[in-house]
Amino acid sequence: MAENWSLRLEAAPITLPDGGILETLDDARRYLTAQKLPKLPEHRDMLATAIKYTMEAAAGRNFTMIARKAVWLYAYRNAPIEEPKPRVKRAKTYRIIR
Repeated sequence: MAENWSLRLEAAPITLPDGGILETLDDARRYLTAQKLPKLPEHRDMLATAIKYTMEAAAGRNFTMIARKAVWLYAYRNAPIEEPKPRVKRAKTYRIIR
């Protein structure tokens, strides 16, 4: 089966932290293969997973949405996680009826 690298990533293109945009599987492939091998084993696993799903999507054995998610997770692996702000809600007032 021939690989189709021109398939568009489902939903929306991936905007990279450095400002680049990945629109097709070929863009994702070029981005992933241009990366240096990460030192942390967790990041190496993320890179390997992203490459695997991108190749499977191009071969037609997997969905492009899964490849998109794997590439997005690898691209934003070092992004700071924002803590959700606690919701400040005014206390309810009750009237006593006699």
